Amino acid sequence: MKKVLNQLTLFAFLFAALPTLIFAQNLDKSYKNVEFLEISSLTGDITIKKGNTSEVQVKGEWNADKIKVDVDYDGKTLTIKEKKTRNNVGGNASNWVLMVPDNLDLDVNSGTGDLAISGVKADLDANSGTGDISVEDMEGRFDINSGTGGLEIDNAKGKFDLNSGTSYVRVTNSEGKFDANSGTGNVEFRSVKPTGNTTLNSGTGDVEFIISGEIEADLALNSGTGDAILDFAGNKIEGDFEMKCGINSGRIVAPFDFDSEQRIGNRNNGHIEKAAKIGKAMYDLEISTGTGTAKVKS
Repeated sequence: MKKVLNQLTLFAFLFAALPTLIFAQNLDKSYKNVEFLEISSLTGDITIKKGNTSEVQVKGEWNADKIKVDVDYDGKTLTIKEKKTRNNVGGNASNWVLMVPDNLDLDVNSGTGDLAISGVKADLDANSGTGDISVEDMEGRFDINSGTGGLEIDNAKGKFDLNSGTSYVRVTNSEGKFDANSGTGNVEFRSVKPTGNTTLNSGTGDVEFIISGEIEADLALNSGTGDAILDFAGNKIEGDFEMKCGINSGRIVAPFDFDSEQRIGNRNNGHIEKAAKIGKAMYDLEISTGTGTAKVKS
């Protein structure tokens, strides 16, 4: 009887492991002369890094019981797309790691997984439904969007269009032209040098920009209900300042006197507007909030 029970236990263990053994599939392959790369995942994470060759090296694994993978390569364009084989795919059905050369056009998408791209010069379009997106040590044009995940940019240079529906947008040690937006999360720029006209917005979160070096472009910082803060972090304060807040509940704080002040609209939906020209810089600096604090720090 004991022998029978042991055999049944062994059978149950093997049966439980069977789906993994049967349904695990992988791709390990290199592709030459790729100019455009598109990869789309339903639930898995995608990591893209700088490779040591001119080829695109792809390593991926997935659960074939949940998804299937279509790969198309025409000599210049490489497309990798997941499609579900059942209604409820679940999480962590795949994982992708790609090593790529510079100067590609990258289109990277995930439904619920995280995206991490680093070390390359490339034009990047990245989208995630609920996962986080991180970009590090890159140069190029960036169009990055997440529904509920956060966006993290570090040590990057170029033109940026950054959007998160409900989470944070965080940029550090970078320079370029920025358009950054969050519906409900904070927008945080630290040690950033704007070299093109830059706009930061949040619906209900705080917006903070800590400057690195001299300002070389117009800046607009706006929050609906949070604080909007421009921090010069010891750098020389210069520019044409326009600061706004709601009449009833907002505040304006700055380490200088204003040249003008006016109230626009009525008490229910109007705002206070203060202006000052400081130094010789000609850049327009707008800091505004509805119900929070609009602030300039030295």
